[in-house]
Amino acid sequence: MTVISVIGLSRDIEDFLKFKRALGHPYGRGEFALRSFERYARQQATLEQRRSIQFESILKAWLSRIPDRKPVTIANDLGAVRQLCLFRRRRDPSGFVPEYA
Repeated sequence: MTVISVIGLSRDIEDFLKFKRALGHPYGRGEFALRSFERYARQQATLEQRRSIQFESILKAWLSRIPDRKPVTIANDLGAVRQLCLFRRRRDPSGFVPEYA
């Protein structure tokens, strides 16, 4: 189980977006998904009075937060977070990377 601070998640998202843009990708839709995930994680951490989040459980909760979403929308959001996780794995080889179902 990967545990990350909300501040660490925000920093990782910023670093990842800089990386993608340095490669020439505008990454607008991906940024929208990652910012949504970041806001959700921050809200959950505040509600539970914690500074750290369990990455896997918060990801599952975020993906299922809106009932009756189309599978393609969920897959797009999961894809953006998965790319972030692969980027994070460069620093943390044991870091969580979600699998595609």
